[in-house]
Amino acid sequence: MGPAAGVGRLTFDGNGNSSGLQNISRNGTFIFDNPVLGTYEVAEDCTGRFIDTMGNEVSRIVIVDDGKEFYGLSLTAGTAIYGVWKKIHNDRDR
Repeated sequence: MGPAAGVGRLTFDGNGNSSGLQNISRNGTFIFDNPVLGTYEVAEDCTGRFIDTMGNEVSRIVIVDDGKEFYGLSLTAGTAIYGVWKKIHNDRDR
């Protein structure tokens, strides 16, 4: 697989659906504005998971700092990708 890095933006609708765009570099090959679609589940203990449009669980997360950020681990075979997501605005900012 080689080195990997990414940056992007996700939107969560509060009803289990997410969408966004990400820019990825995998082993020096860039993919820009890659769509990210799927669903998410959050448990009462602030753990959760992301599911892709094919129904595959793709990552596990834990929400921290009163919902202002979360940490995640990719479950894609052959990878060891850890991510940090930060809330950049809320409904009141729109």
